[in-house]
Parts: sequence; C-alpha cells; structure tokens
Amino acid sequence: MQNTNFSPGEHKGSHRRFALIGGFLGAGKTTAVGAFANALLDAGMRPALITNDQGEGLIDSQAAAASGAPMKEITGGCFCCRADALGAALAELDEESRPDVFLAEPVGSCTDLVATVLLPLREIFAEPVTIAPMAVVVDSIRLWDHYFGPARGRGFSKEVRYIYEKQLEEAEIIALNKVDLLSEAKLAKLEKRLAAGYPGREVIPVSARNGDGMKRWFLAMMGKSSSPADVIDLDYARYGAGEALLGWYNARISAEAKAGGIDANRVALELASGIQRILEDSHAEIAHLKVSIGGGGGFAVANAVRNGNGASLSRRAAERHESAVEILINVRAECDPDLIADGVGIAIGSVREALALALDWRGESAFKPGQPNPTYRVGSVAS
Repeated sequence: MQNTNFSPGEHKGSHRRFALIGGFLGAGKTTAVGAFANALLDAGMRPALITNDQGEGLIDSQAAAASGAPMKEITGGCFCCRADALGAALAELDEESRPDVFLAEPVGSCTDLVATVLLPLREIFAEPVTIAPMAVVVDSIRLWDHYFGPARGRGFSKEVRYIYEKQLEEAEIIALNKVDLLSEAKLAKLEKRLAAGYPGREVIPVSARNGDGMKRWFLAMMGKSSSPADVIDLDYARYGAGEALLGWYNARISAEAKAGGIDANRVALELASGIQRILEDSHAEIAHLKVSIGGGGGFAVANAVRNGNGASLSRRAAERHESAVEILINVRAECDPDLIADGVGIAIGSVREALALALDWRGESAFKPGQPNPTYRVGSVAS
C-alpha cells in the first residue's frame, strides 16, 4: 500500500478549502473521501464531511462517520437542489469545528455541479473559502465497459449514460479509481481515450482500496484551485429523464437471532448476493447495492456496484453479534423502484428463514428522483 499521508508544508493555500468530489453511483467516492479525511487528520489538519443523497438511512454516511471527522448529512435532494441546506451545513460545521477542509460528496446521479454549487458558492456559504478543482471519481471497470462494451449485461440506457458523460465533461480532475483491477494495457487505453475525449483534464489513476495514486490526487486537490473553462451545456429535460429511470431504495430493519447469535459478515454477504441475483435476473442494471449489518460488535458491509461482478464484503465485523443488530439496505439501479422492493423482500425472506432471524421493519422507501431544479445556476464562468 502506498503512503497517502502528506504534510501541510507540501502545498500552499490549504486552509479553508472546499473540495467537491463527485462521480457516478458505485464509483467508490465514499471510500475515497474517507481516505482523504484520514490523510488530512494524519497531517494535523481538520476535515469536515458533508454527505448527500435523495433518501435517508445511508450506509455511506455511516461509513463516513467512522473517520471521526465532523459530519453533516443532506438528504431529500442533491446539493444543487438543496443549496440552502448545503449552506446551512457549511455554516454549522464552521461554527462547531472550524475545519481546514470541507469534503463534500454529492449524489451519484448529480451533474452540473460547477454551475450550481462551485461557482455560486459565495452565495451559498457566506464565508470565504478556496475552492479545490472539481473532482470526479470514476470506476475504471465501469468506464472500460462504457467505452469498449460491457462484458456482461446490457449496461445503462443512453439517458443514464448522458448523466455519466456530463459528469466526466465537467471534471477538472478525473480520479480513475479501482485501477488495481485493470491490466496495464487496459489502463493505458483508458487514459488515451480520456485524453482524447476530455482534453485539459488531469487524469490520475488511483485505487482507494490499496492507496495507489491517492497521495498524488490529494496533493492536486490541496495545491490547486478550481478554474473551469466554462460550465457544461446541459439539457435539463434529458438529465431529468435519465434520473427518472433510476430506482432508489432504502430500508432499515432490526434483526435478532432466535438462537446462536448473528454472523453479520455472513448475513450481509448472503443478503447482498440474493438481492443482486434477483435484480440481474430481472435485467435491472445495478449501480450501487450496499447492505450494512451491525451493533455492539461492529458492523459488516457487503456491496455490489455493477452487474456480472459478485457482491463482496468491503468491511468485516470483528465479532459475532449475540444481540439484536440493525440492517441497512441501499440500492440504486436502472429499473422500477418497486422491482427493487420486491427483490429485497424475497431476499430478506430467504435469509430470515435460513438463519432463523426475527425481523422488525423500521422503515422502507422506494422511489425515483424528481426533476432536477437547482437553487442557483451560473450561466457561464464569465458571468
């Protein structure tokens, strides 16, 4: 693993910095933001995190909180549509902890962030901050399939791909994540394709999982300031149509073993695998599927980020749980949200029966995102 730590003396203008780290669902943003926060803490700096989603009960917020950095969560819409809530979160964090760096992670289906967040930031947040380059984290395997054909499955529709492409277009830094899963030849081909399609962007190959390239990316975010050539040309009707094709699902469930305790690692993986299998059989394209199970013995997280790639544990619980645990389920896929709800119900039923669990449903929501309607939007850099 490479050392991702850096010293404040290695860069200038580090204090009072706002870093917006976007990217599509399943790209690995939360892992990357957590690593960034830990590197700042190790360097003696004070980060603060702001997470964002259309719904509530977020596993990513749970994971972000594990860094120990101050955090606020904005739900019920993306940063651009809830800019006033973003401003309030920034002000509260500023008053409570006076952070050196704000790390903000927007909804994975959101784009046009330069025009709706970065450029209007002076209006959103009254205090002066230095703005880091707009960063977009990209799953290199997803990007390979996007350019050169998916290895399995149909991939996203052209309407959803439109959002994906616009995210790349507005990036100043493209953090090409999960490169540890690519061959050198494929990585070189991807870098060449990005250089041709998005000239002027800094492409940094990274692996948030093992630390490769992360120090270079962090230094670029801390040592440079945002200077976009212009805002992207975005068709909001087409953008909204792409979001409307995505199903959002969140659930919160209490579980208790009737005898013998609960192996959170096993339950998380079996549940995620069951949901994934049902959705793939229904020809839904998975973007983000996470299952978290935890309690007094820590929590386990299983996730899947694309079709054809089996669910895996991204976090292990250290101990077997002898008492009740909480199950969080977050799914984002291109399909009707009711299909996700039905699939989760079937998978939960199978796990409950196999492991003799008593379940208590505490909350469930299945919906499609609404039409994006930004609070602020700057028409051009010049304006």
